[in-house]
Amino acid sequence: MKRWMALFLVAAMALSLAACGGGGGNAPSGGGNTGGTPNSPDQAQEPLKYVFVHSATLGSQSFADVVDKGLKEAAADFGAEYSIIENVETSAVADTLRTVIATGSDLVIIAVNTWNDPLMEVAKEYPDFPFAVLDADGTGGLSESCKNIYEVSYREHESAFLNGVFCALMSKTGKVAQLQGGDGGTMVRFNSGFRAGAKYVLGEDPSTAVVGFTDVNKGYETAMLYYNQGYDWLACCAAGSNLGAFQASQELGGDNYICGAADGQFHLMPDRIVCSQVKTIDKVGYNYIKGIVETGNFKGGQWDVLGTQEGGVDLIFNEDNAELMKIIPEETMAAYKSIRDKVISGEIVVPSSPEEVEGFTLRYEK
Repeated sequence: MKRWMALFLVAAMALSLAACGGGGGNAPSGGGNTGGTPNSPDQAQEPLKYVFVHSATLGSQSFADVVDKGLKEAAADFGAEYSIIENVETSAVADTLRTVIATGSDLVIIAVNTWNDPLMEVAKEYPDFPFAVLDADGTGGLSESCKNIYEVSYREHESAFLNGVFCALMSKTGKVAQLQGGDGGTMVRFNSGFRAGAKYVLGEDPSTAVVGFTDVNKGYETAMLYYNQGYDWLACCAAGSNLGAFQASQELGGDNYICGAADGQFHLMPDRIVCSQVKTIDKVGYNYIKGIVETGNFKGGQWDVLGTQEGGVDLIFNEDNAELMKIIPEETMAAYKSIRDKVISGEIVVPSSPEEVEGFTLRYEK
């Protein structure tokens, strides 16, 4: 990361006045700024040092894996120093962040949207130190309150809507369902979008079930229950619990299809997972680091909201399995793409809450 001492002094003074509460905090070790003024291209470079702090463990099929992928690639491409602290409990967040800052890191990256209180506590103590929340709660409150926090949230309901639409279009029984990891936070948007998408095509609400994020057995048992009741398309957004649902689809075979999430998860069950609703959080993380290295801008005090139009969320298909893709009739894919275009253009405004789903009256016309 480029360094410039004079700019560091100016940025530090400005941030101490502009950032939320507190004072006397340490600035990034290399003198990066949370505002937007690029560092001098004529100065010697030192590697950007950033740390990803998360509540999950890598390999758990959570978004932590997707974020890690993008940040790791950025470190390799831009010569940065990257490390990750996994499995952090909420009670330990504040002290963990303080420790990271004390080690001389330039930036902390978070992808947990339930850590607002401890994050803001530390952000106020260190108003010159930049934080990035790549999966925020969707309110914009962090960046509004603290000018050293950059946050990104997503219109997850749009990708979930597309998932609901596709499942409903493909269903031979007219019975589709969603398996959720939880019933709060971003799961509200996932659930609302899927319900609206299926309702748009079928005219009635689909079924949904909460199976937890790490309960493979519950994922399996719930999926089996649905399939045995005639549900032929299931959409999963339950992290590690998805693995159980995938296994159920594999065991039953036939018309009992499944959809994934996270990074697509196609490699986990390539013959059964037809499509996956995704957040391109790996690309968001990669491009964020790229921007810092190239401009010195940490985007502090900024909130970006990404949907289908911006490429932040989407429904992707298992294009590596041509045989599996043959189950999708051409007219069905054409209908799906037409609906997707309407979401991108804004002709269809996707509900993001249960209340909005109840008032959603648009219906698909063949």
